[in-house]
Amino acid sequence: MKIFIFDDHDSVRESYIRWLEFEGYQVVGGEKSLQNCLELLRRHRPDIVLLDIDYPDDAFAGIRVVKQIASELPEVKTIFVSHYTDPSIIVQAFANGASGYFAKADELRYLKEVIEKVSEDHVALSPTATRRLIEGVRKQPISEAAVRRRDFHLTDQETKILGFIAQGLSNKEIARQLHTNEKRIKNVIVALLAKLDAKNRAHAVAIGITHGLIDVSRIATQGPVEI
Repeated sequence: MKIFIFDDHDSVRESYIRWLEFEGYQVVGGEKSLQNCLELLRRHRPDIVLLDIDYPDDAFAGIRVVKQIASELPEVKTIFVSHYTDPSIIVQAFANGASGYFAKADELRYLKEVIEKVSEDHVALSPTATRRLIEGVRKQPISEAAVRRRDFHLTDQETKILGFIAQGLSNKEIARQLHTNEKRIKNVIVALLAKLDAKNRAHAVAIGITHGLIDVSRIATQGPVEI
């Protein structure tokens, strides 16, 4: 698996590179600036990009860049590696196209698990990122009136599947839960994303949490959450 890393702190970036190589990943590049980011990714064609959020010249440059990566290089998956754990930032990261979020406060073993989940076409969060996201929702509950004002017209099955996605179940596991086949689940998820106007599964979960469509108490917080 080929990985490219962007982090403006030389010592941090180099330590991640050494750890990644020790774990058996192929690090194809590392940069301290997002200048020429897309050009570098086109040249090196990594499978996954590890991306910090803030840089000296722009505190939230990573949030904007991930949108460009998702749009112009959809085959490249982005994992944010950041000290930011504000729920609004995490939601925005996924809404803009991120596939994973690792909080630097977590142990590196969780980064490996997030990388592996993302490589399998899931979306994953490390434990601290998951916990902070849930805490943020609980502190600012959405009123029933607000939820009614944003009626997505989801069917009972679509709502149930959205909950399963948030719990980290794969299409195969969801199909098993609902006693149906994977093709049926895939078709329902396509319709679900369209109704929510979501870019991907992670964005759908972010919308679902924000609008009270998902019971956050059912999302695990002990390990990386796979979406």
